[in-house]
Amino acid sequence: MHVPDGIFPIEQAIIYLIIALGMLAYSLSKIEKEMNEKAIPLIGVLGAGLFAAQMFNFPTPYGASGHLIGTALATIIVGPWAAILIISGVLFIQMLFGDGGVLAYGVNLLNMGIIGALVSVAIIQVLYNAKGRKLSIAAIGAIAGFLATVIMAVTLTIELILAGVGPADTLAIWMIGLHLILGLGEAAITYVVLEYISRAKPSIFRNYLERSELNE
Repeated sequence: MHVPDGIFPIEQAIIYLIIALGMLAYSLSKIEKEMNEKAIPLIGVLGAGLFAAQMFNFPTPYGASGHLIGTALATIIVGPWAAILIISGVLFIQMLFGDGGVLAYGVNLLNMGIIGALVSVAIIQVLYNAKGRKLSIAAIGAIAGFLATVIMAVTLTIELILAGVGPADTLAIWMIGLHLILGLGEAAITYVVLEYISRAKPSIFRNYLERSELNE
């Protein structure tokens, strides 16, 4: 899903960059007001962990490979605003190593960070507050990871169509079809990590999930 430079016209890339950086600034202001200071080290650990995890790729039948994005995973642990910050840092470092373009940083952050986190928290909120909830936190995170991945692909497909990259039907079939498969991998990894945390150190979820408005 990392978009290199040259795919989007410069003017569109700049617009996406302005939107993404504006949302990142808003996220930082929300973190400053809402974040528990004890969660700050966790943000650093999550960022390093996701950066390392994204180095491992798994193949798909589409001939492309995929890796964990981790936006839903970060969101369920530290909330959407901190998740946006984490993903922005991971994407920035990857950009320095040539994984994603400089001007395309805005597109990548908008899709994988901002849209991913906001979609994830909406799904988590619905599932976590469901009456008579039977789903575990790990299952909720897995569902959010899958759906967020697919929706990220849908938004990127729309952006590519608007940029005139190719036929709408071809882009939709390839991008969404690919990420339906990648979403399953995202869900599986998210489930395993959250299940481990639930067993080993469930208090981590108090950083956001158990003290947030989701529990009200």
